[in-house]
Amino acid sequence: MLVFSVMINPKIQQRLRWSEEAKRVAFWVLNSPQRIACVLGKRKPPASTFHLTKERQEAILFRLRKDLQKVIGRLLRVREARSILYDEEMYRTFEEKGGQYVALVSLERDKGIVIPLAGNLKIRRMIYLVLKEKKAVISYVAPLKVPKRLEGEADGIEARLSEVFTDDHGKK
Repeated sequence: MLVFSVMINPKIQQRLRWSEEAKRVAFWVLNSPQRIACVLGKRKPPASTFHLTKERQEAILFRLRKDLQKVIGRLLRVREARSILYDEEMYRTFEEKGGQYVALVSLERDKGIVIPLAGNLKIRRMIYLVLKEKKAVISYVAPLKVPKRLEGEADGIEARLSEVFTDDHGKK
């Protein structure tokens, strides 16, 4: 928070319309992280001993909030999450009544989330749950089977064209 006050102090000192008392109020607010948090949260800082009208103090705090927002950038907002990553310990798959389901842990104790799956798949490792309107999409990493490299004598590939192709060993 001290960094913010260092960046804003020159702006406060350059304000010609502000009285020395108004500048002292601004410096007083910037001297405490709690008071800066109050200003950014649009709450009143703790009572001060400065002799300014309530309207004048609110105008100073408004200007300070705008200056802080320019320095900090947009304030972080809490957004509703639409996706979450689950590791192997946080879910299990099971079959019941001819369908496959995935049971996910939730934030509420002893209340899991059960989602029916459209296919019958072997889900392993981490899964990624994405909520889209009234649908849940689960992405997972499927094991990839890499074919073995061909061995033996090289055979040519004929395509009845005059172009040169690559053989099964990668040679032209």
